[in-house]
Amino acid sequence: MPPLRTQLRSITPNRPYNHQLTSFQRGIAIGLSIKGAKSTEIEDFLEISRRAVRSTLTLAHLRDDGEAQVRSGRPVKFTPADERNLLRHVRLHPKDTYTEVIVACGLKIKRDTVKRILKKYGIVNWRARRRPFLTEKNAAKRLA
Repeated sequence: MPPLRTQLRSITPNRPYNHQLTSFQRGIAIGLSIKGAKSTEIEDFLEISRRAVRSTLTLAHLRDDGEAQVRSGRPVKFTPADERNLLRHVRLHPKDTYTEVIVACGLKIKRDTVKRILKKYGIVNWRARRRPFLTEKNAAKRLA
């Protein structure tokens, strides 16, 4: 078991709570277990929890070069074709609101999802600078 935290002792910024082990740390843990070290010795050496050591050793055969396993995450509500259609529409009609874009593209996604897609491609809202109207006098100067 890792040592308990004592009062008024600084918390090291190098070890965030509930973090994943690096591939280097996984390699050390696997190497020590192959050498014959017990899990408690590995815990103390790497300063990680017992559960982290056990899961590292039991899932070692599933990992590719000690890398973290891919996490599936929540499935997306749109297809790549929907994304392309959305981008095309926004580039052709930049003044449309989010609801107009959703209706025009026939999507069944929320406004925040549209914002997230557009942000990924660098298309974000910005406020246009207010410019004075072009008067007849200024138009004549420009033409000249």
